[in-house]
Amino acid sequence: KTGKMYEKGLGIVLDYEQARKWYLELADKGNSDGFYHLCKLFFNGTGGRGDLIKSYALFAKAAGLGSSKSVVMRDLSIQGLSSLQIERAQKLSRKAFSKRDF
Repeated sequence: KTGKMYEKGLGIVLDYEQARKWYLELADKGNSDGFYHLCKLFFNGTGGRGDLIKSYALFAKAAGLGSSKSVVMRDLSIQGLSSLQIERAQKLSRKAFSKRDF
């Protein structure tokens, strides 16, 4: 909830960096919602430059944790990638999650 509050400015000052921090904490604990919301930041370029490679990798991780909405978003992410980028994204998604990568 805290990450979403920062992302949307709900009752507190809008702060994408804080939202990212909170989503990273959830993702680090294997939380599919944390992965999903973190990937949406990368997919949309919210609070910074978009990154479809990281977006795809995170949506793939969230999908693997059972997030059905992440399956749809993962498939949308891949549409904007070249073959080489898809390969990089798939390697990143198979790698153990590390906050340093995101």
